[in-house]
Amino acid sequence: MRIYLPESTRAIPPGAKINQDKKTVTYKGRGGEIVKAVLTAGGKMRVSQGTWHIGFRDHLDRAQDIAAFSIESQTRLLAGQIEKLIAYHGQPAPSELQEYCDRLPSRIVIALQAAGLIEKKSTPLAGPLDDLVAAFKESMQAKGRNEVHVRQTISDIHELFAACGFNHWDDIDRDKVDGFLRDLRGAPRHISYRRSNAYLVAVHSFANWAVNDRGWARESPLRTIKALDVRQDVRHARRALSMEEFKRLLRAAERGPERFHLDGRTRRLLYEFTFETGLRASEIARLLVKDFDFEHYRVIVQGVKASKNKRTRTQSLSPGLCRDLQDLFANKLPDTRAFNLIVKRGSMMIQQDLADAGIPYQDPTGACFDFHALRGQCASALIATGIDVKTAQGVLRHATANMTMDVYARAIDQNSASRAIAGFRTMYTDGPEQQSAVKTGTDDAPEIYGQLYPQDTSNRIRTDNIGQAAPDGGQKPALPTQNQESLQTRRLSLKAALSAPDAGRTFIHTQDKRATGFSLTFPPWIRGILRSQTRYFWLIRFERTFMGFLRSVRSGFRASRRS
Repeated sequence: MRIYLPESTRAIPPGAKINQDKKTVTYKGRGGEIVKAVLTAGGKMRVSQGTWHIGFRDHLDRAQDIAAFSIESQTRLLAGQIEKLIAYHGQPAPSELQEYCDRLPSRIVIALQAAGLIEKKSTPLAGPLDDLVAAFKESMQAKGRNEVHVRQTISDIHELFAACGFNHWDDIDRDKVDGFLRDLRGAPRHISYRRSNAYLVAVHSFANWAVNDRGWARESPLRTIKALDVRQDVRHARRALSMEEFKRLLRAAERGPERFHLDGRTRRLLYEFTFETGLRASEIARLLVKDFDFEHYRVIVQGVKASKNKRTRTQSLSPGLCRDLQDLFANKLPDTRAFNLIVKRGSMMIQQDLADAGIPYQDPTGACFDFHALRGQCASALIATGIDVKTAQGVLRHATANMTMDVYARAIDQNSASRAIAGFRTMYTDGPEQQSAVKTGTDDAPEIYGQLYPQDTSNRIRTDNIGQAAPDGGQKPALPTQNQESLQTRRLSLKAALSAPDAGRTFIHTQDKRATGFSLTFPPWIRGILRSQTRYFWLIRFERTFMGFLRSVRSGFRASRRS
């Protein structure tokens, strides 16, 4: 029995280093690794393949050669088991030998079956692929998969297998599948990366069903094909409207004529409802009047008939929208459709309302605002109002937070970065720029969201005089002498204020604009810590130290300017 690495002679690649004394060639492989080969007399190089082979003579004294593993130790273990198979040929093999053969990759099992060392087992995989695909379709339907999804998946599988010429399970080849998808992405069809991944997901699900659900195969022949990054080939980019544009859209929809059997008032409420709930058009089209619970300000999305993932979810609604919807549904029966929305006409409908509002359907970058973009508008507004990502993920019912942030959430205020950068210079300069600095952060909420998201300033808690600069350049005590309030008392009062019913809209500011040129605002997660754990009041002390550091930097700038 012979265990060896096959060698082949190849041309020397460009950029390779040749050592004539040692007769070696050094070059970089496909993965960037350094590879050494032997220099031949003909000016080429002799390289070894990555898979170890086993050469032996079977029970009929015929020469056999099997491609084993890329690891030598595993290959030697297989060679020992092959010797046992030859010795036990025609006799019952030990159970441990049978278990080892059952765990072998299918390509090695096929090679051993061809050599007559393993008996061929009759499995459904030996039949035509059409019968297997039909069984896969029945399995998907038995699991309650959406009928449209089942029909599209089976259609993609049939198209791919027919184009690649696959008639049996053993015909499935990853290189042919990869080439088929590459041809589809080229002329004349030019399908997108997302559509190419849809074909791949369909055949992957079929192969995994045969391996995992039925156990007919040991591994999928397509397991090494990876999906493409759809972010590199975006064909239909969406955008978010500013709150001013969104209000113009609502007003234009309400004043507009009837479109696709929906009057202006119904379309306005439909847009508001989609914006608040983030529901998909197909989910809204299946909602019934009885699914709305106006008493508790919510709508129940029944999983069996409406939700994409077939899970029943409850979405909250604002009281004002509930009153308007209750008035809209006053003359409808409970079992009738809440909105007579035609799913395939939703984008055309909102496009006409955008034209009436004077808002372009596409921006200069090519990103559009269609009906599904209202779902992204909901995600963008949730993130912009300071809600945590996990809550936004739950509202939009995404499997992962990455889907919410990377695909749906977008910047509502396109000038927020410019305003933030414009305020940078106030941190290290003196003069009128400090007084005319543009405010950023949550103080701009009324400017961005208008009346939709009013800012409550009636219960602001200010830590006045914490670490302020004295007129002579020194620093006042953290707690002024005229107010000898202890640190523990301030801590408890701060926690009590943050526990107020409207504490969610309360912000903590340090009034150090005169000394440092800007105002520091605690983000919501710090307010949550202060609300729950009083021992974290050291954050206030850290803030005081940080402000003192900025004052020292400013004093250094002043000294350098005077010198």
